[in-house]
Amino acid sequence: MSEADLKKVKLFNELILKVEKFKKNADKLHKFSEDIFVPLKESVDEGEEIDLLQKQNDKVFNINMYILVKLYTKEYREIRRKKGKFTLEEYYEFIETIGLNDKVDTFYSRMPSMIAKNQILSYVTDNPSFMSMIR
Repeated sequence: MSEADLKKVKLFNELILKVEKFKKNADKLHKFSEDIFVPLKESVDEGEEIDLLQKQNDKVFNINMYILVKLYTKEYREIRRKKGKFTLEEYYEFIETIGLNDKVDTFYSRMPSMIAKNQILSYVTDNPSFMSMIR
């Protein structure tokens, strides 16, 4: 195995451990989602409860965003610096500018609409093309 392959495996393992920690610790995930906030739905009326699937999708979306931001921190910070915010519009710009392979790019581009339609989101690490996005 080449040195580059070893680095990829090491990074992949580190990300898996971080994802597992986030799954176990909802408070940290909530704190992260306050920093990287992409409004995926219209505002929820006070008292209206979000069902379990929506909560799970929000959690999965934030974990996937965490992975992307860790891998493409420079690009993420540049968009935040230029725009001063990171909404759904900036999310799509971010996805378009980081140069993911087609399969992973399609996965990320479809996530917000899948959430809006209450379809089940998967973790990016479930995608076989995940390793190809690691630099």
